[in-house]
Amino acid sequence: MYDKFVGFLIRFRVWGLIVMAAITAFFGYQILHMEMFTRFLDLFPQDHPFVQIHEKYNRYFGSAYQAQLVLEVKEGDVFNPETLEKIMRIQYDVDLIPGVDHYGIFSLASPRVTVVMEVPGGISVKPIMPEVPRTVEELAALKKKVITSHHYGTMVSMDMKALSLNANFFQGRLDFNQLFRMFMEIKEREQDERHNVYL
Repeated sequence: MYDKFVGFLIRFRVWGLIVMAAITAFFGYQILHMEMFTRFLDLFPQDHPFVQIHEKYNRYFGSAYQAQLVLEVKEGDVFNPETLEKIMRIQYDVDLIPGVDHYGIFSLASPRVTVVMEVPGGISVKPIMPEVPRTVEELAALKKKVITSHHYGTMVSMDMKALSLNANFFQGRLDFNQLFRMFMEIKEREQDERHNVYL
């Protein structure tokens, strides 16, 4: 069998070289499009119960890849139009980062952060801040909603000097350099003489 195969290759050596050159060129071209990335969960033992539980429930409770941003005011509290506009812009900008879970971004500006109120005939569930309040009355109403909700101490610090934004990212092909760069751009754009931004 081996002798016949070698004889066949020698008899049709030109065609053999052409086929080998074509296969080499194909794989050489494919290597240019090969991507290298790290999935940190792959570094853990896949048969461990903790890893299996994480894989099973991460879509319900958030992934292992999370980022937190804190917007802090240097004077006064966060209940002013300028600061609330900043958290609204930050929410929008984080939503544009590749790999972010669009339903896993939580801040005072998120439509998923809601307040539950009793109304005649039932309950009402609405976003806590659908738009930035402008008047003194609207700001006072937002402040009251925050203080009387479970977001007080989580999305808004107890001293009311900081707002928190938490974002989940999908596991897989996440470019950590791009993620870091985009968060730093947000920080540089939104930090000023009246505000600090922490990541």
